[in-house]
Amino acid sequence: MKKTIKKILSIFAAFFLVLGLTTGVRAEEPSKGTNDDTGEITVTNPIEGKTYSLYQLLVLESYNTELDAYSYTVANGWENFFNNKDIKEKYIKFDATGKYVTWVKDADAVAFSKKALDYAKENNITVTKTSTATKTGNTVNPIVFDNLNLGYYLLDSSAGALCSLQTTNPTVTITEKNSIPTVEKEVKEDSTNSWEDKNDAQIGDTVEFKATINVGNNTEGSNAGAQNYVLHDTMSDGLTFSKVTKVILKSGNVETEIINSDELINYEVKTENIGDETFNVEFTKSFCDTLQQNDVIIVYYEAVINENAVIAGNGNDNKVNLTYGDKNEVNKTPDSTTKTFTWPVGIYKYADKEGEIPLVGAQFQLKTSASEKETALKLIDVTGGGEKAIPTYRIATQEELSNEGVNPVETITTNDDGKFVIQGLNAGKYYLHETKAPDGYNKLAAPIEITITSDENNNNQTLLDYTVTSTGKDTNGDDVQVPADLNLIQNNQTVKVLNTTGAQLPETGGMGTTILYVVGGILLVGSAILLVTRKRMSH
Repeated sequence: MKKTIKKILSIFAAFFLVLGLTTGVRAEEPSKGTNDDTGEITVTNPIEGKTYSLYQLLVLESYNTELDAYSYTVANGWENFFNNKDIKEKYIKFDATGKYVTWVKDADAVAFSKKALDYAKENNITVTKTSTATKTGNTVNPIVFDNLNLGYYLLDSSAGALCSLQTTNPTVTITEKNSIPTVEKEVKEDSTNSWEDKNDAQIGDTVEFKATINVGNNTEGSNAGAQNYVLHDTMSDGLTFSKVTKVILKSGNVETEIINSDELINYEVKTENIGDETFNVEFTKSFCDTLQQNDVIIVYYEAVINENAVIAGNGNDNKVNLTYGDKNEVNKTPDSTTKTFTWPVGIYKYADKEGEIPLVGAQFQLKTSASEKETALKLIDVTGGGEKAIPTYRIATQEELSNEGVNPVETITTNDDGKFVIQGLNAGKYYLHETKAPDGYNKLAAPIEITITSDENNNNQTLLDYTVTSTGKDTNGDDVQVPADLNLIQNNQTVKVLNTTGAQLPETGGMGTTILYVVGGILLVGSAILLVTRKRMSH
């Protein structure tokens, strides 16, 4: 069953409530007053398990909602931020006294919030209050920050969502509209060129993978607020990572390849000092800052099936996850896993139709064509378990073929039991060519076509099963597909190959010519007797 594409992600998007420092939120009834520490911020629909942190950027000394008048001063610890040339006059401005702050008309509030959060993290600004979202039954409880000093606050979550807001009049309610990001791993099935959650291939083949990151859904602002995106990939021993081939950013229906340059680094691929993982893709802050709501990042990469590949069974895993958000509290998506399978085939050479006489000494080559001119597959002897072990070979890797110290073989000889096994095959058609028959037996007139077919495991949809058939003849001499034997070689579907003996031909001076002479002599004597008898009767 084809894997349905999961809905992915979301997170780093900030719902943003900045309405301007000079045009605060109006209460239903006009009010005025001074700061009395009665502020309250309620976050509804928070993400369970995520930590929400408040930073007070400005202090509200007094306000008059009827006149839309608010007096803001800079909170302790934020003086350098507001006096920075990248902030002052671009986002805020001071009055003539240099004490009171107002908002610059049409300034980008989302960009301002990101700069404020960066400043807080880089300068270890003290968090005003924190709270972690909890759950009661099936409902995530709202988060309430109360007894707040009135002012202008930045709300950050460990999930990476940003929200800056005002606490005037004196309460504010915010609904969390972000979702956490997700990532989905897929592998390309070469027979159909389709992306799925599992595939099969031959040892030595290059397999293509892709990881799709959904940046998230944020309905309160266009910027996604993405933070610290790192893609983590871990391959099983049977897969060797080759390279990241490309990274695509999809915004709406537009796809753009993301590249690195001397002027701008968007991501970095790391393969060292990452623990048990195979490789990481670390996206830079400058790249994350450009992400918009509902953007999708697609990372394409390759791996080779190597000599350590698991044959059939549970296949060869490749799992991926994404970490994101606040570095002080690492968030991680669930693993998304693909499986790559490779298959074995057993061969049994025998003499009688009942299969009771195994033939030793038959020699075979496995090819991908029925042509005798086709080059045979190169194999490595991996037989183990003693002298009576079934000869077992696997497909050679490209590295082994280029290594002068390794001697791959093309021809396999049956043992005393008439058997051998070849491992590491892709689904598809192969041709078994007999290059030498045992003494006294005829070589096969044509190669045997062997077909390996893979399909989903009925009991476990994360796995593939395989079936093996071969060409043969029915009782009428018609071509048929013969199912492999499931019991001849344990854990290997086995193709049975019948050989016939040749008849002994007569030799000069042997019994064959003697019989001819005897029969001829008898006929000659009989003819003479018949001739004499007829002459006497005529007289």
